[in-house]
Amino acid sequence: MRDTAPDRHIRECSVPPRRQRPVATTVAALVTAAALGALSGCATTPQQRYQSDLAAMNAACDFHSRPALQPIVGKIPLSPAELDDIPLSMLADDSPPTPPERAAIDAYWHAWRSTCKPIKDRFLATYFAGEPSVISVARLATAARRHTLIDLAAGRETYAQANRTLQQIGAGETAAVALLRSSGETPQQAAAIQALGVIASMEADSPPSPDPQPFP
Repeated sequence: MRDTAPDRHIRECSVPPRRQRPVATTVAALVTAAALGALSGCATTPQQRYQSDLAAMNAACDFHSRPALQPIVGKIPLSPAELDDIPLSMLADDSPPTPPERAAIDAYWHAWRSTCKPIKDRFLATYFAGEPSVISVARLATAARRHTLIDLAAGRETYAQANRTLQQIGAGETAAVALLRSSGETPQQAAAIQALGVIASMEADSPPSPDPQPFP
């Protein structure tokens, strides 16, 4: 979802102008909304490719069926859809995680890092190549989510506290992306945001793939 498409037809049918793009809870939700809302009436190969890549990313990032994670199903968001709209039951669960659940939370992060993150990096490189600051915001949000899961797995937070924090991180990600697109940014600001994104990725113990290549 970039501003500079290979040809005029793709620009018109596949990528709405920045200020016309809808704002959603996370970057994943934002590109979903753009794909479903802005591409209507343009049943083209680029649109189909976008939809296919988006579906592949969402499938790779859905961990509900993993046997090792069954203790935390319904406790924390385990898919992009749940993360974008955290159920009230999760926000109201004042219980702390049990020892088996703590182990499952740790397993979830490692599964996300090894399975979801690589394809998400490629997706962002493909569709957000023209918006490096948006990619950096996504990395900052990932680092913040990891620290929330660390506190939860250590028993320092209840599920309700952790899920409310995850909800706030999503709202902050939305606000940051909206601000970047509405007000623009100087080259110096862009460089600072991108540097913070790299630091955040290192802090999250999941550095971005070196020079992630767009999907072929």
